Amino acid sequence: MVVLVLSLSVLQTIYFLGHAFVDGVNAGYENTQTKSMLGNNTGSKVPDLDIMAHMRSIAVVPNEYSNVNDSIYNVVSNSYVPAHFEQVMVSIPTSPSIVLNVVEYLMHFGTLITALMAFVWFVKLIAKINKGDIFSWDNVQRLRQLGVILILNFLFNFVPTLMDMIFLSHMFAMSNYKLMFSDMFLTINLVLGLLSMIVAQVFAMGLRLQEEHELTI
Repeated sequence: MVVLVLSLSVLQTIYFLGHAFVDGVNAGYENTQTKSMLGNNTGSKVPDLDIMAHMRSIAVVPNEYSNVNDSIYNVVSNSYVPAHFEQVMVSIPTSPSIVLNVVEYLMHFGTLITALMAFVWFVKLIAKINKGDIFSWDNVQRLRQLGVILILNFLFNFVPTLMDMIFLSHMFAMSNYKLMFSDMFLTINLVLGLLSMIVAQVFAMGLRLQEEHELTI
């Protein structure tokens, strides 16, 4: 069951990162093809592709919950109903440097690689436990490596998120809402990584006590 849940988590990460990558490549290709068909001297633009290229997901919270200043259209009742937003997708045109783009892509690639590595290391650990090999130095090493991989996965997520947070704080604001940057950081892998390191240390202490006991006997 644990392997199944972890597999779903890894597949979800691969799906979203892969989907975003494919969408970006397709949008860039279609943008180039459309501009070449229209001609570079016509001054024509492709607004939909330009908008999608700069879309960002932002978590927000109302300044006052008692005042509902927004609404959303209800197709069932054919009327607008009061609403508060918790997450919005906005397009903010930017011209980031090539270095920042390269760093962001490398971080996303590192997130994908460490997610796959964590899955492989965890499966190896489960396989050893199922064979009865639980308290061993090999498992201590695997747990430590798994902890490092999970912490690296958190850092690879943290860096581009921090870059987005700094950018958004200077480039975007809403009149009735505050930006919730705390919701942008996913700390679950950091917690799991530290927990894995703690379990590895407990295993190591137990193995040392066992070896000292055997030497005493």
